[in-house]
Amino acid sequence: MTTIAKCTHCDSAFKIKDHLVGKAVRCPRCKEAFRVEPNVAAPAKSAKASRQVVRSAATAEAITPESDPLSSPTSSEGFFDTHEDVDAAYTANVVSAQHQKRRRQRAVLIASGSLAAIMLIVGTVVAFQYAYDNAAIPLELANPQSVDVEKLNGEWRPYGDTRWGYSLRMPGEPTISGEGEQQPRSLSLNDPEFGTMKFEMRQEAHPEWNEFFAKVDRDEIFKGVPAGNIMKISSEVTYQTDSTTVHRYILVSKESRLTKNVAVVHKFSVDGKTITVLWSGPRKMLRSPEVLYFFSSVEISGDRYITH
Repeated sequence: MTTIAKCTHCDSAFKIKDHLVGKAVRCPRCKEAFRVEPNVAAPAKSAKASRQVVRSAATAEAITPESDPLSSPTSSEGFFDTHEDVDAAYTANVVSAQHQKRRRQRAVLIASGSLAAIMLIVGTVVAFQYAYDNAAIPLELANPQSVDVEKLNGEWRPYGDTRWGYSLRMPGEPTISGEGEQQPRSLSLNDPEFGTMKFEMRQEAHPEWNEFFAKVDRDEIFKGVPAGNIMKISSEVTYQTDSTTVHRYILVSKESRLTKNVAVVHKFSVDGKTITVLWSGPRKMLRSPEVLYFFSSVEISGDRYITH
C-alpha cells in the first residue's frame, strides 16, 4: 500500500509506502525535510501540481527520527512518483532481469561451446599432423609383371655400361658423369613429372653393409638427396638378396607442412662397388608405377637387387 505525502515547503506530492507515515523524509524536489502526516488526500491535478511532480524516485530520501532531518538521509525505498504504477514497474523489472539472466546464460553456453569446438579442432589437427610427421611410409616395389612394361619400355630409354656392369631405365636423357675408373659413375635426371632419379656407382667396397644388422652412416644416407638438409628418416628397411644386403630409407621433411616431397634411398655394396639408387619427388608419386619401375629396372652384372 502507498500513501500520498505532500511537501510542506514546495507543495510537491509523492507516493510513499505506509511505513514512512509519521516519519521525517527529505523532499526530492526542494531537498527540504518535512514530516509525513497521515491521511493526506491526493492533490488535484492542477497545472501547477503537475509541474511540481518529481518523476525520478531515485533521488527520494527518507530520514530516520534519530538522524538530523536536514543532513542525514537514510533511504529512498518506498518513495515514488505519483504518476508511476508501482506494481507494473516492479513486474517489468523482474521480467527484464530474468531476460538478462537468460541472455547471459546463453552467451556463456555459446562461448563455452565455441571454445570447446575450437580446442577439439586444434587438438585433432595437431594429432593428425603429429601422426603424419612420424608415421612410417611403407614402400612395396613393383614386380615388373605388375607394370605395363611394354608401355614403359616404349617411353623410357635404357642406359648402361658393360665396363661398369650396370643397366637401368629412365624417362628421358640423364646427365652422366664419371668416366674414369676411380671416379664415381652417376646418372641423374630431374623430370618435372616424375621427380629426381639418380643412380651412382663408386669403386668403393663396404662389406660391413652386408651384415644384416649393419647400419649405414647418416651422412652417407643423405648424400646427394635434394633438400636433404631439411629432411629426416621416416622409415628404414633392410632385406637380403643372396649374399647382398640392401638398405632402404624413406625420407620426409622435418616439417611436413613445408613440403609434400619425399625421397627414397637404396644403399648396398656388391662386387667391391657401392651402389646408390635414389628417387625424390612429390609424395603422391611414391607408389606410382613409374617410380617403382625405375627401381626395379636397375641391374648390376645382370642381377636385380631392388625387387622388394
